[in-house]
Amino acid sequence: MRVPRIAPKLFAVWLLLCTALGGLFSWLSGMPLWGGMLLVAGGLYVNSLVADIEDEGPGGFLNPREKDK
Repeated sequence: MRVPRIAPKLFAVWLLLCTALGGLFSWLSGMPLWGGMLLVAGGLYVNSLVADIEDEGPGGFLNPREKDK
C-alpha cells in the first residue's frame, strides 16, 4: 500500500481536530487526554480506510460505471 503525502496545513487541522475532540471525550469520560486523542485519531483513520474501500469498489464514487457482479 502506498503512503499518501499529507500537506502540512492539513496535518495541522487533523491534529487540532484530534486534540479538540479527544479533549472533549476525555473530559466527559475521565480518560487521560492522550487516550482520548488516540481514540479519535484511530477512529478517523479507520473511517478514512472504510470510505476509501467503498469509493474504489464497484459502483463506488471512483467507479460509477462498473456493474455489480
